Amino acid sequence: MTDLLATAEPGGSENVPSEPDGSEGTSGRATTDGATTLSARLALGIVRAKTGPEGERRVLRQAGLLERSDLTASASGRMSHSDKMRLFEAAAAELEDPRIGLLLGPEAMRDPALAPMRMLARSAGSPEALFGRISTFGSEFEATLMLRCVRSRPGRATMTADVLEPAIPHRITCDYISSVFRQIPVLFGSAEASVSHPQCRLDGAQQCVFDV
Repeated sequence: MTDLLATAEPGGSENVPSEPDGSEGTSGRATTDGATTLSARLALGIVRAKTGPEGERRVLRQAGLLERSDLTASASGRMSHSDKMRLFEAAAAELEDPRIGLLLGPEAMRDPALAPMRMLARSAGSPEALFGRISTFGSEFEATLMLRCVRSRPGRATMTADVLEPAIPHRITCDYISSVFRQIPVLFGSAEASVSHPQCRLDGAQQCVFDV
């Protein structure tokens, strides 16, 4: 997926997002042909740490993915969005935690397979610069999400997020995005960011908005 917006300037100027270059579905939204296995790997890692290998197998069985052992091993494979959401829901049920998405960002900071991605993110030089380049970085992190930076300035950023068809909005996805945004300052040696989510597609908004 190509860069979806002009990157934000550190001084805080607003940017007008460019039109996506990808194909569009019948709704006019950009589309994608599948999700990466990265977030599935993160979710399974959390389950394994809390409930052991048996819990991980229960999640895979419940999601109908018991034969997909690659989901644990791969951070760059592909899977359908529907498979991924079934896995997320099975993991939430196993942990009795419907907000499991909030755990994915911290897990991404620990997972050794994501060390190259963390190094790439740090190369931006600052949290503000990374937020400004979020569309490029976000497409590497999760192919089913279209992230844009509306405004980035020292200590604050306003971000938007949308899912690419055939993916559909889900609370776990919103929590996942929020948890990743919280971790961005941590990459540069600062405390976690505080993140609010004033507009959400699940509540009828045209796109999700996150204030960081």
